[in-house]
Amino acid sequence: MKFGKEYFDFCKDVNNFNMNCIGEWQTQYFDLLKDIFEEHITKKHKMFDMGTATGVFVETFRRQGYDNVYGGDVSDWYIQNTPFPEIRDRLCNVEDGKIPFSDDTFYFIHMAQVIEHIPEELIPGVLNELYRVLMPGGIIYIATVGPLIPGTTDVDPTHISMFTREKWESFFLTAKFRNVFGFYKDRFQSNKMAKEYDWVNFVITK
Repeated sequence: MKFGKEYFDFCKDVNNFNMNCIGEWQTQYFDLLKDIFEEHITKKHKMFDMGTATGVFVETFRRQGYDNVYGGDVSDWYIQNTPFPEIRDRLCNVEDGKIPFSDDTFYFIHMAQVIEHIPEELIPGVLNELYRVLMPGGIIYIATVGPLIPGTTDVDPTHISMFTREKWESFFLTAKFRNVFGFYKDRFQSNKMAKEYDWVNFVITK
């Protein structure tokens, strides 16, 4: 399945999920991120949404007064078909795994429900590119799904990299990241929305 229109339609028709939707959930998620990452979500430094699709994350932040958030995706179809004209010029195509920004650009990088879609052999290159554009002192928040329980199936055929926490941490270590999730663990555990979702969360830095 190709990312772009084919996956957009799959999410809408099979998962009953509209990738262009901005509503109460997105506002609550913004509040979650502000609550947990308050030191890094500021209007002083640029932020980046990796795997932004049509830019819902970027548009949600814009509506909250943040015009310093950018987004990138491997599919140019999403960007060309974004329904959010105000952020169109802040969306970019991550072509051949290259993020079109200079070194040390972003203070906060968001990558939620994205990394499990990347083939295992491409993950090291993606992480190296994220490392390059992350500012010293900046952080990357990665949320993904855990490995399948034996006997169960995943309805999303694009979930192709579903690993244990230990394997993900080995990827991050190889890419020279430091794991700082421990600093944020209590914040995740005390946040109501974070507790409702069975996500596997990571916070890494240079």
